[in-house]
Amino acid sequence: MSRVTVYLRTPLYSSGGASAHLPAGVHTIEGVMADRDASSVRVDAERLLDDRGRELLDEAVTLIVPWAKVDHMVVLA
Repeated sequence: MSRVTVYLRTPLYSSGGASAHLPAGVHTIEGVMADRDASSVRVDAERLLDDRGRELLDEAVTLIVPWAKVDHMVVLA
């Protein structure tokens, strides 16, 4: 498992309101790459950031992100 920063092509989708599963405007995911296959990457996300680098979520969440959504990823080791 590698520490990664994932930069997205477009923000992650999230429905609005109090029951939203994610905050709106997530552009960057920081965490640990838990798994990957031909269609997606699973990231145990520790931080979610908007396009200005502001932290949007302060609790860990696991995300499965399709490769088509990823612009690029930095593997930190």
